[in-house]
Amino acid sequence: MVNRQNKEITNFDTEDLSKHVLEKIFPWLLVVYEIEELYSEDPKAAIEIVMNKLDEEKILDQKDIILVDSEFTSAKDRFLNNLESVEDDFFANNTDMFLFKAVSIFENAVNTFFNAELKVSKGIGNKKANEILRKIYTQDKLDWFLTLLCGDSYIDQKGWGVIKPFITTRNYFIHPKPTDINDHKKLNGILTKKSFVDFFDACSDCYFYLQDRRSEESKVFDSKLQKISKLVSNNLNS
Repeated sequence: MVNRQNKEITNFDTEDLSKHVLEKIFPWLLVVYEIEELYSEDPKAAIEIVMNKLDEEKILDQKDIILVDSEFTSAKDRFLNNLESVEDDFFANNTDMFLFKAVSIFENAVNTFFNAELKVSKGIGNKKANEILRKIYTQDKLDWFLTLLCGDSYIDQKGWGVIKPFITTRNYFIHPKPTDINDHKKLNGILTKKSFVDFFDACSDCYFYLQDRRSEESKVFDSKLQKISKLVSNNLNS
């Protein structure tokens, strides 16, 4: 016999998930098919076009979805709030965990920027874009690869001098090499609560540096997506 309460929770979660997916994916489809203005005027007609297009082109099967990147700021804030709340002893015994998470947040923001630029401004598919990015180190992405795409390198900026030691330390712990105890202490010694705050200040500097160098195609796409996302969300919540 199915527990009624569990069934109600399952139904609620399913409805909530469906709504969340619609808020995330549907605006993207409207922009991709260039019918966001039609949706503003006649939602029913726009929905019908999207449904027909999905059946014909199976665009979701291609996994080439481009969504607005707003995750860096929220992920950074969650990390720093958690960092501030933990006891010093817990932090001291789990610095590697904080390190891996912090660098992951930064590298995800960098990869999201380049992935969107390759897809929107260069017309490269998601699979190929990811293959390219996996083969390039973060420093190279922010140096010669950024120069090729946008005409500027970030590694001469002050923030890179703060970010690089964290990446170097993360790589050391992931791929340890024979070394003496002094090297280990030196690398581990940079991991303090204060240094993590400084790290994310530098990450924010890099993040906004990249945002300022987005292509016009990416800015237009993002502007359309932001606008239509609000309308879709309002319609779903009305």
